Amino acid sequence: MKIFIPLDLVNNMYIVKTSKAEEDFDSSVSAAFTFNTKVDFGCNPKVKKEQTIYLDQAKDAAYESLNDLNKANFFNARVALKSLNSENDFNLGNNSNSSGLAYSMALALEWRKQLGKNDDIAFNVIATGAVNDGDDVGKVTSIGALATKIEASLKLMSEPFIFFYPKVDETPEILEQVSKVKANLKDTKGIESKYIAVEHLYEALDHLLEAYDGKPTERSLEFKGYKSFEPEDATRFFGRDALKRKLKEKYDYSNNLIVAYGPSGVGKSSLVKAGLFFDVKRDKSNKSLQIKTTTPSSTKCIHFLLSDLLELIGGQAVDDKLVNQNAVKHHLESSLEDNKKYLWYIDQFEEILSLIHI
Repeated sequence: MKIFIPLDLVNNMYIVKTSKAEEDFDSSVSAAFTFNTKVDFGCNPKVKKEQTIYLDQAKDAAYESLNDLNKANFFNARVALKSLNSENDFNLGNNSNSSGLAYSMALALEWRKQLGKNDDIAFNVIATGAVNDGDDVGKVTSIGALATKIEASLKLMSEPFIFFYPKVDETPEILEQVSKVKANLKDTKGIESKYIAVEHLYEALDHLLEAYDGKPTERSLEFKGYKSFEPEDATRFFGRDALKRKLKEKYDYSNNLIVAYGPSGVGKSSLVKAGLFFDVKRDKSNKSLQIKTTTPSSTKCIHFLLSDLLELIGGQAVDDKLVNQNAVKHHLESSLEDNKKYLWYIDQFEEILSLIHI
């Protein structure tokens, strides 16, 4: 599947390619262009600056299109543009904000891929439209030269595709043109095509994906009942802001043991997993943080705890010969990496004090 940006002329389009960035960005949600000599916005500094702004807006829209349960993760991407007609120079003009919808769709699909949501999409996509950031993020707004871009799809496309464009620009003349172009594509090239007017990025993704789980439906949310909130529930964990701040402060200013205590059922596990975990992972200084949750076992408790600890830092499972304190200390010290941080949460820690197999 490819995503195309139609231009204000009928003889070229640009393919949007995305990949996970190898380097670290300053922000937890980031996207940046990968430039080359052939596609560098025609070496026009103003266009280059504008497109970078449109990509940043698209990044916010793409992030908001994800399911809330996935937003505790870090997302980054590199974006490259490739000319469909390699002989043409790059020819996006000034104020060409119609690239925003294609950028946001490409980023949304890239980040779904990073989450392991392998969407099977049979059609190529042409997307044109500006996208809002800030208020009503992801809203698709008006663009120019829509008729020319529809005509370009007739001339340039050779495989089935879906063409997304702003609902606000749909007129009787555009609908008539779409009808004629679809018929022409079918008759002359045997190509199936769909032209879909959308008001929001969510709508485009909902049309494109069989299992879209983002807003506004939030279909994957569940009622937790007596179960504790997990890290992926962080964005719907609320009512404990003061405790979250206090726990985060203790984490920030302590390198030692932190104990969250209270009666059974008051929400200690939820506070740590959906509160603290989310807050520390969203801090850009903790990008390398490794987190592990352990619940003590009723048998071979020490072995179980040490095995989980070594798994956290990338070591091997503990065997009997490592029960010796000095041997365990040596194994842990040799496994730790200086450039990583580790957060080990032992749930139901009090069970250790009552287990007889210690």
